[in-house]
Amino acid sequence: MNAHAVAALPVRTLKPLQPMTWLERAWHDVREAPAVGFGHGALMAAFGLLVMMAAGDRFWLIAGALSGFLVVAPILATGLYAVSRTLERGESADWSTVLAVWRSLDRRLVTFGLLLAAAGTCWVMTSAALIRSEEHTSEL
Repeated sequence: MNAHAVAALPVRTLKPLQPMTWLERAWHDVREAPAVGFGHGALMAAFGLLVMMAAGDRFWLIAGALSGFLVVAPILATGLYAVSRTLERGESADWSTVLAVWRSLDRRLVTFGLLLAAAGTCWVMTSAALIRSEEHTSEL
């Protein structure tokens, strides 16, 4: 991208309480499609619990996996984005809305998800190596 293209991008000024508006809109979506909103939350919590159970007492694996999960989370939230768009159009939304997005296998979304998963995996491996290296150094 050249300097002229960057200068042409609009810059929006946010009001200090603008995030509260976003939270209010999100809560509206949860009230309109509670099964999807709470279901996503339950799935993410279950995944976190699964990671913690798999890691056991290996803190380095928990730290790496959970921070890697934060990298991949935007892809997992695409179903919620679809629900918000559907509700904004005045249509009803349910799990079929979410599944339609996930089943579409949009090449861009899949590619982005794979890149994020690779970045998360690299992060887990790097953090594990650094923490394990620190443990061995401190033992000497």
